Amino acid sequence: MNILVALVLNALALLATTYVVPGFHVDNFMTALIAGIVLGLINAFIRPILAFVSAPITVLTLGLFSFVINAVVLYLASLVVPGFKLDSIMAAILGGVVLAVVSTIIASLAKEVKKALYKIFTPGVWYLTPGIGSFTLVLNPPESLISYSDVDTWSF
Repeated sequence: MNILVALVLNALALLATTYVVPGFHVDNFMTALIAGIVLGLINAFIRPILAFVSAPITVLTLGLFSFVINAVVLYLASLVVPGFKLDSIMAAILGGVVLAVVSTIIASLAKEVKKALYKIFTPGVWYLTPGIGSFTLVLNPPESLISYSDVDTWSF
C-alpha cells in the first residue's frame, strides 16, 4: 500500500514540475504514473552505477555533479516513456531540482496527513499522567500533555 501511495505522490510531483519548469512536459496523469515507475527503476538500478562511476568528479565539484546525474536519469526516463519529454539539458537539470523540492514538500504533507488520520481513527488509549502527589487518567491526551520519556502509559 505504501508503494502505491509513493507512486501517486511521485506522479503528482512530476505533474507539478511540469507547470513550474519550461521545457519539462508530461502529457497526463497516467503518463506521470508510468514515468514514476520508470524513474523508480532507473534510480534503483542505473543511478547507483552512474554515481559510482562519477564519484571522483562529484567529489571535485563538491557534489554539484549530482545535478547532472539527476538530469541524466530524467533524460533516460524521457526516452522510455511516451508523453514524457525534456526540451533541453537545462530543463532536465532544473526539472531535477524542482522535482526534488516538490517531492519533499508533498511527502512531508502526506506524512502530516497520515499522522492526523492515525490520531482520528486510532481507538482510545488511557494514559496515567503524573501530577504533584497524584496521577491523572487522560483519554488520548494532546501532545503537549505527554512526554514519552517521563510518562508511564497503561492501556486498559
